[in-house]
Amino acid sequence: MINILVVDDEFEILDTCVNYLTNLGHNVRGANNSKEAFKLLGEFKPDIAILDINLKERYNGLDVLKKTLELYPKVKTIMFTGLTTDIEVKEAMSIGATMTIRKPVKIDILAKAISDLYTNGRLNL
Repeated sequence: MINILVVDDEFEILDTCVNYLTNLGHNVRGANNSKEAFKLLGEFKPDIAILDINLKERYNGLDVLKKTLELYPKVKTIMFTGLTTDIEVKEAMSIGATMTIRKPVKIDILAKAISDLYTNGRLNL
């Protein structure tokens, strides 16, 4: 069983990911803001963290990424982005993100990425 943390401020995306990944048999925790994410990181050690880069609050997904990797350096991370610019994507990758997926997220692609990350280690897409 894979421990997965999902952080996204769009309720529909968060709910869909948490429910779908839970139904696949993973142990999933979800947060819709950075405050909840930081709290969960203190209680739950994820194997994979799925983080929205553009959280609309004081701390964004890049801040959550930094904290996640600070606490758990071996965690594999998938960054969601709906942005048209690659600046944040490049910054996420330079911080240590494993991969990025553009929104709108196709859940079957996310599930395959998680499977690949877990079985093959770092995935470069």
